[in-house]
Amino acid sequence: MSGRGFTMIETFVAITILLISVVGPLSLVAKFYADNTYARNQIAASFFAQDEIEAVNNILRNNKLKFNEGESCTAEQLRNTTSWLGPLKDCNNVECDVDSIDGSIRNSNPDISERGYRLYKLTNGFYRNYQPTGEEYAATPYYRKMTLKNLYSGTSAPDPFLDDKADIRAADVKVEVHWQYKGEWQKPVIVLSRVILHQCL
Repeated sequence: MSGRGFTMIETFVAITILLISVVGPLSLVAKFYADNTYARNQIAASFFAQDEIEAVNNILRNNKLKFNEGESCTAEQLRNTTSWLGPLKDCNNVECDVDSIDGSIRNSNPDISERGYRLYKLTNGFYRNYQPTGEEYAATPYYRKMTLKNLYSGTSAPDPFLDDKADIRAADVKVEVHWQYKGEWQKPVIVLSRVILHQCL
């Protein structure tokens, strides 16, 4: 340093040190924020998938209660391979989605994409699988679809666990939630579940 002040080189060195000390932590903060947003979206996708599993369980269990109230467990009734599914019988090996608010089922709808039905957030914080009329909503980056496979075929069951158990019904449920982050599709969240019910108990 001269008697009059800093030289040009000393100034550049000081600026460089200052930039390194400031930009380094800022980049870490930016990365932390991005990772936090990604994790939050992934957790939300997991919740949406689990919500669908619960909705399917509710429909099947409610239908079981109706069956027990209105029908006796006769051999003829038990030979009906799809009645136990109730409204979900149209989802057997077909991509569907169950609305968690009213339990309505959507399948083979023209607005289903390859990744499923888009979810919309209402102002009250609930989510629906369609654009509700008369309500304010915001489109989300999440798409969901569910496929159900009825494991009971009538006279014989494809799963050894179900053999010789005439009143047992079972189905495999698969839920996929696809979502976008920064304009790119991320790895989907997939949840598998097997629902097993004693139809006569």
